[in-house]
Amino acid sequence: MAKKKKKKTNPRNKPATQEGVNRAWGEGVIEGIRCMEAIVLNCLCDKYADQVNIGQFWDDLNKLSESFAEGRFTIADIRNMLKDEYQIMLQTGPSKAIYNTRRK
Repeated sequence: MAKKKKKKTNPRNKPATQEGVNRAWGEGVIEGIRCMEAIVLNCLCDKYADQVNIGQFWDDLNKLSESFAEGRFTIADIRNMLKDEYQIMLQTGPSKAIYNTRRK
């Protein structure tokens, strides 16, 4: 009986494991968060440095992030607060935040 040849895997097309996919997804999320932090801090430093203590803002942001990680509030809570108090509506996906300049 002839032996069946084992198919070789193309080294450029290795199958991904679920663990690898999850790791890559997590790394992508972290990178996205870091990019957003850089954008927000750049805007604060560039436009509002004379009005805002950037170091204090960073400390407050970290405390808020810890509270979120502990489950004290959800992203939906933040979105609702921004909408209700500041008329800023954050949308999901690659769209921009909408700010209604007409106050209630």
